Amino acid sequence: MHLRVHSAILKNCASHLKKTLRSLPGLLLAAGALHAAEPGGIELTPFYAGRTSAEFNVKDSSEDVQLDASSAFGLVLGIPWQENSQLELYYSHQATELDLAGFAMGSSPVDFDVDTLQIGGTVFFPPMGKALPFFSATAGGTRFDPSAAGSKSDTFFSFGVGGGWKFYPTDRFGIRLEGRFLGTLMDSNSQVFCGIGGGGSGCLVNSSGDIVWQFEAQAGAIFRF
Repeated sequence: MHLRVHSAILKNCASHLKKTLRSLPGLLLAAGALHAAEPGGIELTPFYAGRTSAEFNVKDSSEDVQLDASSAFGLVLGIPWQENSQLELYYSHQATELDLAGFAMGSSPVDFDVDTLQIGGTVFFPPMGKALPFFSATAGGTRFDPSAAGSKSDTFFSFGVGGGWKFYPTDRFGIRLEGRFLGTLMDSNSQVFCGIGGGGSGCLVNSSGDIVWQFEAQAGAIFRF
């Protein structure tokens, strides 16, 4: 009787052990995917983006001057901070054109560079499979640099707010997809882009507190150290 009971117990244990061993590969794969989606280490992400147009108000005029939509590129440096967060350094460069049709009749577009350097942070949310969702906020400065003769560059306070997903196929490499709003605060007390557009005497300005908005959709390659 006792032998039969012990035999049944052994068979039951063997059955559970077989089920556990069969499920082990799946558990290991799931654990590996979860580990790959966790933040950690210093990250350097070169990215390429498509950026929307923007408008500047012209002083003493009902016309607007448009900054054309174009591509942009840059770098994001992420440094581990607290749990589920990073310090973030963001830089981007956009080479585009300033359309002066409403500012000076007959003027051709002016080559226009936009350089943005900001610092802030990134907060991560619980992983969604192999995807790691995040929210980022940064602040710093944006430099507007028109190429027209007699014009000068100007730098203004700017900020960025965005979010997206990170994917980590390996521990050292990943993909970053993000949408980011960029706002540049224009100061009406300063004269901006004076003299551009066929030698005109006007200056492009916005009323105090106005924000020039752009949106960019970016994709980047994450290199983790």
